[in-house]
Amino acid sequence: MEQESVINSIKRVLCADDLCFIVDTDRNKITSFDYNGKFISSTSHLIGHATNEYLHIQDAAIDIQQKRIYLHCDSPYQMMILDYDLNVKETIKLEEFFREFTLDSEFIYALCPDLTNESRYELRKYRKENITGDYDILVEQNHAIARARGLGKHMNGNGRSTYVCMPFDNTLYEITSGKIKRSWKLDFSGKWFDYEQNKNLMGYQFTQANPNVLWSVQNIIASDTAVLFNTNLSDLFMASLNTDIGASYSSFTNDSIPFSNSWLLPTSGKYDVTFAIPATQIAGYKEWYLNQGTEIPKTPIRHLIEKVEGDGNPLLIFGKMK
Repeated sequence: MEQESVINSIKRVLCADDLCFIVDTDRNKITSFDYNGKFISSTSHLIGHATNEYLHIQDAAIDIQQKRIYLHCDSPYQMMILDYDLNVKETIKLEEFFREFTLDSEFIYALCPDLTNESRYELRKYRKENITGDYDILVEQNHAIARARGLGKHMNGNGRSTYVCMPFDNTLYEITSGKIKRSWKLDFSGKWFDYEQNKNLMGYQFTQANPNVLWSVQNIIASDTAVLFNTNLSDLFMASLNTDIGASYSSFTNDSIPFSNSWLLPTSGKYDVTFAIPATQIAGYKEWYLNQGTEIPKTPIRHLIEKVEGDGNPLLIFGKMK
């Protein structure tokens, strides 16, 4: 396997009609594949100190209408606009750091921490054509815990709407056409953390003091009627947007797919949700049947399972919310 095609940790999945783009901040790149799993390209050639290059990526989003990938870098602060071949079309120097961002046809929505006060965050709205200009603040938050962070993303967009839960907040916002369309207070039956009891703790101190407490809503996936998300405890939740009633699950199962997973990958574009099955898990599955002297069961993805190597990239399963 080419080193350029190797995936380490998937932070987002951006889905065009014929290509998927994997945002891997651990390997400091975006990697593109077709939907047969063939490696196409990566942004490794853009790493450097020159103009239209970067030292470290932070987050990315897809503009389906314009067939562009927006890439935010935190070293240096800049927004790079790429075509689907992952070549730079424009680089915009920024003065602000975006922890995360999404976009729609008109706006970029950015989650911006206050770098002088780690308890404060702002959700900002910028016009796409003037990202260095004035912005509106849609949501402010002042009760984050310093140096504590979940593993997932707090915001995700499907091109029509953006769904956001601010860090250390259990209010879910739906944003459409630059405005907060509606919001929900998520009820976790008394398991949500108490800020006043924890505000003087930081990072590891906080997580050690709250091993069984919910404090992060992340990896939000939504349709017109329901929302899925993980928490810092990796619980998988599904809630109805019409009734405000939800439930938690250990994982999703599908009779045609012999694997289950509880970790949602923030996905936008052609598909709404992606699950990643580690190659080591698939290799163990094949080895079990080999040791039993029996064939792998016939399923719709059997031909894919047979191709996966134990040291290879994960198997990605794409889906749409209904």
